[in-house]
Amino acid sequence: MRTRLYVGGVLGGLLLLVLVVVLAFALGRSNPSPPSLQANPRPEIPGEILYVNRESCFVRAEASGASSTRLACVPQFLGGSQLFWLEPDVAGFVRPDPSRTSLWTVDLATGLLTDTGKTAADSRPNEPPFGMYGGAYAPDGTYASVDEDGALVFLRDGNRTRVTTFDSPKYSPPQVVLWSPDSQWLLLRYYPRHAEGPETWIISRDASIQGTLLKNAGYSGFAWRIGDQVQPELPE
Repeated sequence: MRTRLYVGGVLGGLLLLVLVVVLAFALGRSNPSPPSLQANPRPEIPGEILYVNRESCFVRAEASGASSTRLACVPQFLGGSQLFWLEPDVAGFVRPDPSRTSLWTVDLATGLLTDTGKTAADSRPNEPPFGMYGGAYAPDGTYASVDEDGALVFLRDGNRTRVTTFDSPKYSPPQVVLWSPDSQWLLLRYYPRHAEGPETWIISRDASIQGTLLKNAGYSGFAWRIGDQVQPELPE
């Protein structure tokens, strides 16, 4: 009887130890994702964002997170293509063809695709500034990127400024995707472990306001519109 009690006590102690370790591991894991903007909209974030969801449907979302509207679905759209606002109900996107990189338009109400016959060209250099990781330029010329340790860094007129640091796993930081047309907000993409798709974050230039606009988003490009201002601008 004593032997059984002894064995039971040992097994119970081991089980308790395993539970403690599991809980400590779960609580100790970093979760850099900002609060959901859909659950807690931030009206100070201006404009609207265009993207393509996982079902190949265009979506117009308020950058504040207050609402979103699904528009036309276009199965022919290539994920990852760069998007451009042309008119409130017309978007452009770059579509790589075998012979050229062409600019197409899409009617956001009907999904009608049109080849403009124009060859698209990047309006910004492909290579990041020396010593910086891949990122994005703001309309005012500021370059933003996130280094391997999660630090958001700006480069402007030769000056390097560290803005904030995200609590993300090393070598897996969020990526700067796009600036707002007024150069005051950034859109970032983050790949959480074991998630079905990336998250889309929006943060203010000084990082004082941060929010998660989308979870399990597709791999679409994005366009940001504030009134008549658009980002990115249509390449010439």
